[in-house]
Amino acid sequence: MRKLTVLITLVLAFASINLTEAQEEIPSAVYTALDHLNEYLLVPINLTDQGVEWDWSVVELGDFGENCREREDKTAFLPDVAYDITFYRMAESYHYRVSMDEQLIVYCSDPVDVPENTIPAVADAMDDLNRRFHAGLTLNDIPWRWQETQFNDYTLDCPALTPPEEDFDQTIEGYIIEFTLLGQIREYRVSKDRLIVLYCEPEEEE
Repeated sequence: MRKLTVLITLVLAFASINLTEAQEEIPSAVYTALDHLNEYLLVPINLTDQGVEWDWSVVELGDFGENCREREDKTAFLPDVAYDITFYRMAESYHYRVSMDEQLIVYCSDPVDVPENTIPAVADAMDDLNRRFHAGLTLNDIPWRWQETQFNDYTLDCPALTPPEEDFDQTIEGYIIEFTLLGQIREYRVSKDRLIVLYCEPEEEE
């Protein structure tokens, strides 16, 4: 009986080691994408939940948006190597593209329909706002404003993100869009090609 107990202990120990190694093999970009996704879900996804699966790979791209969220204009330079990540839960699936520095996080989806006399970036930001706050607002329901601008890089100068390396000098045309919701300004930054849609939260005060 003692030998059996020792054998079971050894098996459990090896299983624990293998599980730890498997967890270490998951790149941090998977968790970065998962954190982004959980900002939108009423019931968050955990990688250890029953029925949850995921896959990831490093892909070399002709364009960052290929097989993800096609860009309308491809003049701006973006990384050509990225993580391609998909989460599955029951009948749900969520596809992400994440740059190697984890500062460019793109939820892969078709661009939304654009109402008449509206710039596409505003429609994209409104769609994200509705998904994030589980609302069904239209542009007639809340105050909003926008301005066209030029950003230094693909972080669109959001203070919560880390700019790429110093030798990255590719500017990106885009828009700053502000919605007033529940008495607060919700700021978005959207690239002109409609690939990057960032909810740009204010920098936390120390």
